[in-house]
Amino acid sequence: MPTWNLLQYIMPGRIHQSIRTLRSTLTKFNPASVLSDDWRYKRYFVKEYQPQLYQQHTKKHFANCIFCANLAKSSCHKYCFKCAVGTYIRCSPVLPGAIYKEPLYPLESESLVTPWYYRKPCYHFRRLAPDKYCKNIYSLFSSIGIYNMEILEGLEKGLCSGQKPCHICSSVNYELYRECLNQRGFNTSTACHIIKDKLKMAYESS
Repeated sequence: MPTWNLLQYIMPGRIHQSIRTLRSTLTKFNPASVLSDDWRYKRYFVKEYQPQLYQQHTKKHFANCIFCANLAKSSCHKYCFKCAVGTYIRCSPVLPGAIYKEPLYPLESESLVTPWYYRKPCYHFRRLAPDKYCKNIYSLFSSIGIYNMEILEGLEKGLCSGQKPCHICSSVNYELYRECLNQRGFNTSTACHIIKDKLKMAYESS
């Protein structure tokens, strides 16, 4: 007698009980319960926030280099992008942040390298398609992609995961971060509506 038939003959009750248990487990299984926070955030960003951002920018005719189709990955430095039409000669990281602190140009290691987010767009600007609007911040490395999404949302909304994006300021100019931190009534749970302008001033004065 085949092994499977023998088992059914010897232990029919146990087998049927195991099948019922397995069926019950699969019925109650909820994939969302095992998905990581990063996966859920990425889904929210791509499906909800990216379309909102595209609509806001097109409605206001807002242009930014990181949403330009002429921005291309550079091979000279890690994390860097270059202008494919040559308006800017040097490469730069797309966004500000701690992971982009390595000096790109040794002779200018003391000065801040202005990320593409804070560069002035030229007349060659070509807006990326809606479904690829944020492609320049994505990465082959999931953790870097998530990091960039959070940085961008922090700059645009003044909030990152429900908190002030203070880590962005501290990675660019620690004194600027301390200045805000010491203000009366400082609240980490409220949006920071001055972060974009403050960092712009920090890059312009470096």
